[in-house]
Amino acid sequence: MAHEKLIAMLICSSNTTAYTRALLAMVALLGVISCGGSDSKSCSGQAKCGGDITGTWKVSSFCFNFMSNSTMDDFCPAATPDATGVKVSGTETYSSSLTLSSQLAFSGSVSYSLPSSCLTSNGVTVSCDVLQAALSPDLASEGVFSSVSCKKSGSGCSCVFVLAQQTGGSTGTYTTTAAGDYTETNSDGDVTSGTYCVSGNTLTEHVVDTGFSGTLILTKS
Repeated sequence: MAHEKLIAMLICSSNTTAYTRALLAMVALLGVISCGGSDSKSCSGQAKCGGDITGTWKVSSFCFNFMSNSTMDDFCPAATPDATGVKVSGTETYSSSLTLSSQLAFSGSVSYSLPSSCLTSNGVTVSCDVLQAALSPDLASEGVFSSVSCKKSGSGCSCVFVLAQQTGGSTGTYTTTAAGDYTETNSDGDVTSGTYCVSGNTLTEHVVDTGFSGTLILTKS
């Protein structure tokens, strides 16, 4: 849905659900697959090399590069996302029987800078206070964020979404090759493929998927 229609809904109607959910969906996606982490300064890691992946590994840093998302592109191509405030902690365990489990926690904040072009329709511009008021009621129902604050930034708005504490575990199976390719299948049947390298007590995983690429660096427990 084009941002002009979303802004028009916000200006002309008391029902802002479609607008706010569209923005919240973009920010939720960004929070999961954009850049950030406990140490986002060192995300290059080792290139594909393989190695013994078995054992329990603790997340030490991560960096996910947001490539494209049609929802965000349709809403506001000029928006500037920033998820460097997102923190990830937890562990991944790979067994010798080719099963895997993970337990991860997410916290921190995600911000979005929206230029005035994304907040204007038919010559009317939504203020940052109105935008914040429209977004706030849906936060509780969505359950991803605990609060949002929007402040004027230049001619647009900068909104900071504080993540509610998110924890989650998953189980599945995996395969690897000596060259350093891996495939993981979770209990829902979702498949993720990428490359990895074990160097000493450090495991580096690289993945490229629809809309993002990323690197996860873990230390053996």
